[in-house]
Amino acid sequence: MRKAGAWTAAAAGRYGRQSRTSPASFVLMELLVVIAVIALLMAILLPTLSRIRRAAKALACQANLHQWGLMFSMYTAANDGKFFAMGGGDTWIGPMQPYYGDCEDSLFLCPMAKTHYIRQPEQMPDGPAFDSVTKKRLWAWKFIGGGTKFHAWWLFEPWPFCSYGLNDWVMDRPEGPIYGDSMWRTSDVGDSSNVPVFLDCVWRGSRPHDLDAPGKDENYPSRVPLGADLQYNAMQYFCIDRHEAFINGLFMDGSVRRVGLKQLWTFRWHRYFDPNGPWTRAGGVEPSDWPQWMRNFKDY
Repeated sequence: MRKAGAWTAAAAGRYGRQSRTSPASFVLMELLVVIAVIALLMAILLPTLSRIRRAAKALACQANLHQWGLMFSMYTAANDGKFFAMGGGDTWIGPMQPYYGDCEDSLFLCPMAKTHYIRQPEQMPDGPAFDSVTKKRLWAWKFIGGGTKFHAWWLFEPWPFCSYGLNDWVMDRPEGPIYGDSMWRTSDVGDSSNVPVFLDCVWRGSRPHDLDAPGKDENYPSRVPLGADLQYNAMQYFCIDRHEAFINGLFMDGSVRRVGLKQLWTFRWHRYFDPNGPWTRAGGVEPSDWPQWMRNFKDY
């Protein structure tokens, strides 16, 4: 028969060993559970945080365009309601300089496209025949429009980059065989909320046509000239997936809003632009007509 003292000693030894090992096992298990919970929360929250960051950048982009709207309004108010008539590389850049001259660099940049994708100055042409402005202009054209959906195009002194471009149809260009009487010329137009002025773009601007096809490559616009006036397929410069199937745009009435990429073909880019053209639902476009990268975007 086991003595009581012996049983007590044995039991104490056994339970003593358990009491020494259990806390360590519990702490390890608890740590693994905490790590698993944190990993799960990160998997849930990171996409949400990423969407929040993108939404904040889109709002900052719209704020920039609101500022540009004020400056364009000031220009037209000081010029009998008319836009500028500059051509070539200047377009809006030269005429608008008195209004943006003291602005921060960030005003020129959508937060989603803040730098050029090639930044080595030595890749620009060199020689006494090229001043700095000419070098930058040739460099930008060499790399197809100067920008991509997430990269700015090369601007001129003293601002290095820009993410926005003008609807060149708003300018006060003279009538002729190329432009006809399609230019808006003035800010006093009907249905002004559907006349684009300044938008996310991969170049300083362009003149879209209702027959322009979307680009096959979502990153780079084509430089193949189309149409009787030898214009590039100009809608491609604005049709860029910068804000998750949308871009931001300033309109003639001063409003700023996000624009679906397929919606671009429904606006009144110039006086004779058909908003029910072949690239709209009203014009009979089929889902298979769109390039693969645009097929899941909202139809208009």
